[in-house]
Amino acid sequence: MSNRSAQVRDIEAAIFRKLSKFNLSQQHIEYMQYGMVEASLRGVDTHGVRLLKCYLKELAGGRSNALPNFALKKVKAATAVLDADNALGIVAGVTAMNSAIEIASEQGIGLVTVKNSNHFGAASVYSLQAARKGFIGISLSNADALISPFNGTEAMFGTNPISIAAPADNGEFFCLDMACSQVSYSKVLSHLRESKEVPESWMHQSTEEGKPGVLKPLGGYKGAGLAMAVELLTAALTGSPLDQELSHLYVPPYNEPRKVSHLMIAIDISSLIDERIFKGALHLLLESVRNSQQAKDSNLKILVPGDKEQTEFIHRTENGIPLEQDTYDLLFN
Repeated sequence: MSNRSAQVRDIEAAIFRKLSKFNLSQQHIEYMQYGMVEASLRGVDTHGVRLLKCYLKELAGGRSNALPNFALKKVKAATAVLDADNALGIVAGVTAMNSAIEIASEQGIGLVTVKNSNHFGAASVYSLQAARKGFIGISLSNADALISPFNGTEAMFGTNPISIAAPADNGEFFCLDMACSQVSYSKVLSHLRESKEVPESWMHQSTEEGKPGVLKPLGGYKGAGLAMAVELLTAALTGSPLDQELSHLYVPPYNEPRKVSHLMIAIDISSLIDERIFKGALHLLLESVRNSQQAKDSNLKILVPGDKEQTEFIHRTENGIPLEQDTYDLLFN
């Protein structure tokens, strides 16, 4: 975006310098800039620029392949499988959604599974990638086990994000992006770094002082069920390791591939209904929810998925992205 603040452009330039040292292609660096900066601009700091440090460790150790040999196998008219060759997850995700959009343009829907990938950041990066081109976008990923089953205490499921985005009138978007845990693991780590109390509703108590415990599923058995559904649509559907078999993002070994799996879906709205009718209906839905009656004991506005992030996006695009000191030092020192 041409109206991005100087600070945001400086961050993008710094990401370029850091990744260029690993000989990534120009296109793949642009994908990484998009994925990390997009998340941070939308206020999803846990999955944005702060993850550059981790991604650089993955490249340095060999967990992530800087020069992947992507193999896209089109299985049937509307489906394909992408072997990402252990690429950075954001690179694999953007590549897969581009393929899903291309297939959907011809077939009405495009579904691409991804195997041999890595952590792909914020799931909304890819659903919005499709929505901004006029499609409904859906993105899912499995992840290392951090969530217990309902009534259990052992980590069995990843946070397994689900994102759905769609365009409405007036340049608006519906954008749901949710984990299957009460909060992200990164948010828990942030609380611990800042010596903040971690609410009991977020996780089971750890047996080791200063160490996070096992996350609790969102909404009890419903969150656990959603986590399993994502796992079957990613790991099981690609023949990849289950959540409990994946190595953890933030810890060694950094020289072994993680084999994370994703699912990208793009739906061509115009193949099913006049696009203007759909966008108008979605706009009406968004507005009617926002303007519905508020709870008497609350003075908070009623929001729809994506409202909070879009407000943050506008503010940060113009005013810059707040950075933790270690992320600032990594980028500019």
